[in-house]
Amino acid sequence: MKKLMILGAGPNQLPGIKKAVDMGLYVITVDNISDSIGHKYSNRFVNCSTVDRMGVLKAATELDVDGIVSFASDVAMPAVGFVVGRLGLPGVSEYVANTMVNKANLRIFQNENKLNHPQFLLAKDMDDIRKQISGLTSPLMFKPIDTSGSRGISVVWEADPKSWAMAFERAKIHSRAKTVCVEEFVSGIDVSGDGLLLNGRLEYAVLTKKFKKGFVITGHRLPTDLSVAEQERIFVEVVKTCTAIGYKNGPLDFDVRISRDSVTIVELSPRLGGNGIPMIIEHGTGVDVFSAAIRLSLGYELKLPGKAEISRNCGSLIFGSDIGGILEFISTDQELRDAVPEIFDCYINFAIGDEVSRFTHGGNSLGFVLFDCPEYSSYSSVVEKIKEHLRIEVRGTSSIHE
Repeated sequence: MKKLMILGAGPNQLPGIKKAVDMGLYVITVDNISDSIGHKYSNRFVNCSTVDRMGVLKAATELDVDGIVSFASDVAMPAVGFVVGRLGLPGVSEYVANTMVNKANLRIFQNENKLNHPQFLLAKDMDDIRKQISGLTSPLMFKPIDTSGSRGISVVWEADPKSWAMAFERAKIHSRAKTVCVEEFVSGIDVSGDGLLLNGRLEYAVLTKKFKKGFVITGHRLPTDLSVAEQERIFVEVVKTCTAIGYKNGPLDFDVRISRDSVTIVELSPRLGGNGIPMIIEHGTGVDVFSAAIRLSLGYELKLPGKAEISRNCGSLIFGSDIGGILEFISTDQELRDAVPEIFDCYINFAIGDEVSRFTHGGNSLGFVLFDCPEYSSYSSVVEKIKEHLRIEVRGTSSIHE
């Protein structure tokens, strides 16, 4: 049996863990939370933080793994690259991982290589902002440089120093490096995509229409509204950026803003996306991108169909609680399926009695539902039907933090 190490064993990694087990692999999950749900499905687990490069390397060496991956986790990717480089495994290099997933590194790289990007500054305190902010035009985005899932992101629409300070502190709390990227807001259509690179070519890629509440992603729909020409413009910019960075083989998750005049890569990561996106892609196109990414990490050759052909309209709804507290009731998977026959998969991440946080970013979601959209325009009607039958009861408590 091939041994595959997966960094992260939380709800967002669970679908990939299950897929690897179903493929007949010996799966080793790594997480510093001993009761993470993914550990229940793997063959073995290692109690280690996914950002502890030396700890992960030690475990990978001792267990003699054949490959290492992570799903839906930017913070784990530098450790993946570190182990790949030290053990000579297939996969992303440490340089590529660090360049892509760190917002400061990505913006600096885009600037140095004359790639489309927003004007930006990097700040560790408000003095840094005061010294540089005159070069930026409002509205401004404030983002922690080293996290994902919309954690700590906010926008300040007017030039207001008090609002800047509040947004800076909100972002800094979520940054391990205590560094914030302040950048000009990029106008255009907000688009997400997942794909697979083979020998420098974006061999397979799918774009989804993204739904958001503020900066919190609440769902995706396949297919996108974009024309073929607009999609091609996005793919060209993605490949251009990956080529410049030196990333040639592996999975890819990206967020872009497209307007009539430009395509700007907002975020880029050498892994597949979370919140059910790989399952939507498989359901809608028939291509199992989870298996493809896993096979690449083990050094197998891949044959992909090239252009994505969407045969089924489908989508996702990501849901959470309006308050933090103790989860006292949540509808079951079966109850939702019985009430909404369009549902084909459902992941509920918490059990009754668990502490839950207010749904302010992707890491605080309670789960997601995947469903068919019988008609192209039926996404909203199915979502409303799910919300009608999705019952969530949380007893608020001041001890629960975002």
